[in-house]
Amino acid sequence: MSPWVAHFANGNAFLAGAVLVLAACLAAFGQGPLASPRVRRWLLLIGVILIALSTTPLPYWLYAVWLVLLIGWVVADRFAKSSAGRRVSSAAAAGVVVLSGIALVWEASTLHPRSQPPAHGETVYVIGDSVSAGMNEPITETWPAVMSRRYEANVVNLAEPGATTKSAIEQAAGIEAEACVVVIEIGGNDLLSGLPAGEFRQQLRSLLATVCRPGRRVLMMELPLPPTYVAYGFAQRELAAEFKVGLISKREFVRVLSTSDATVDGVHLSPAGHSLMADRMWQYIEPVLPATVASD
Repeated sequence: MSPWVAHFANGNAFLAGAVLVLAACLAAFGQGPLASPRVRRWLLLIGVILIALSTTPLPYWLYAVWLVLLIGWVVADRFAKSSAGRRVSSAAAAGVVVLSGIALVWEASTLHPRSQPPAHGETVYVIGDSVSAGMNEPITETWPAVMSRRYEANVVNLAEPGATTKSAIEQAAGIEAEACVVVIEIGGNDLLSGLPAGEFRQQLRSLLATVCRPGRRVLMMELPLPPTYVAYGFAQRELAAEFKVGLISKREFVRVLSTSDATVDGVHLSPAGHSLMADRMWQYIEPVLPATVASD
């Protein structure tokens, strides 16, 4: 994965865009080259484009209020020659600054999954597609196998190549323990096949309803998304909150995919990629294992 693609896939484009919008509005209160209307408008334009292309699923209401304030500031700024116009422009700019700060803090809060108490069972089940199952190559040790060996964990890999959110329900039937940790890595094949976001949401809901039970701790990997699939992100985040699932930021996924020699085709993991994924995932799995297991 190229650095430019990774920049958008991991959400960093959103952070950069929000900072540029914030800088454009703060510049309105200062002096110097950045305070120039032309510079401020360029900063704002580039920032808005980066935010739009970043496919960041923040709440719709936040985006709506943010957009109204941005438009209000741009319009008021063009008529800020009078004292009344300057006051309106300053008020709108201040509102954008506040909303930009809220957006940055909100997105930053998604960098770590919601905290969960340790599970009572020590078995880790993995539900997923070829990222976790490999591509039927016996010479490749998948990341669940690497994690099991490296950290002496009891890992059952139920993942299958080509799996979707719908077919993953069959994998969920293979979870024998009521008290356990379940890791879900799914959705890439739904996305690549062009499955409508509404169907993706419905199928993901069915999967989570099947997996999530009182004695289990569930973690789900967030999907890196292209610009037109933000609804997938909304579905994952909203359902993760509804079912109290720990959502592992897409930045972890992209961190692995963008590492040199970590993939064989940009998506499927190489032996080095499986090794790296095992280490990245263990830092989230270990805290939800029973304390006696995690400390061994």
